[in-house]
Amino acid sequence: GCECRKPKPGLFLDIAKRLRVRLDGVIAVGDKLSDIQAASAAGANPALVRTGYGQTLVENNKVPEGVPIHEDLSAFAKSLLGNH
Repeated sequence: GCECRKPKPGLFLDIAKRLRVRLDGVIAVGDKLSDIQAASAAGANPALVRTGYGQTLVENNKVPEGVPIHEDLSAFAKSLLGNH
């Protein structure tokens, strides 16, 4: 029941408070639906990687609309840097 457990946003909100930053515009990368849900609930922008559990989410059409999907962290970084 802890707010710090995903899919609740507690971890993200704690980081934002400690660092005194807003989470809008912050990209949070994960491979689980709970990662995406927690990031969204905290106001961050979630992104999914297919590695780990991510591929199963994609195969089962469980990725929320509008969440970008990347093959892996390297592909995400290249996309972030504009090196598609």
